[in-house]
Amino acid sequence: MKTYRGPRTTKKWDVTDTKPLTKWAEDWHPGKQLLLDGTIQKLGQRHTDLGIEFEAEDIAALHDAFQRYQKKRIAELEAREAKFSQTADLLETAFNRLDNLLSFHRDEALTPEALLETVQKIAEHFSSSHRRKRPLKLDWIEWDSL
Repeated sequence: MKTYRGPRTTKKWDVTDTKPLTKWAEDWHPGKQLLLDGTIQKLGQRHTDLGIEFEAEDIAALHDAFQRYQKKRIAELEAREAKFSQTADLLETAFNRLDNLLSFHRDEALTPEALLETVQKIAEHFSSSHRRKRPLKLDWIEWDSL
């Protein structure tokens, strides 16, 4: 846990104390004050100690807030994972189509330029989401054969 201190008129606060809560938790009980060093300039003559007291309800409220944060974060990560999974599936389909084209149908192309043009069309088709909804029309080969 870090303790910060600074003037009310600024958003820049200085760290004054760093202690792991596990150290305090060993003998904590409701009503016990946790002592914090509030001194900004440690080498100066004036030192400030701060005390903070948590009740059981405060700990429960912090726990609930952390659980809400975790649920929200997990939901965000799951949505992101679903999007990435969909993208990965789409890329796998694209690579499979390109692999089939180049492995089994390359000799059907009239020219090397026609084969390259087809590869470019397939790449463009999968790179733009507005194109993916429409079936891809190729000049010399059927889409479903790939």
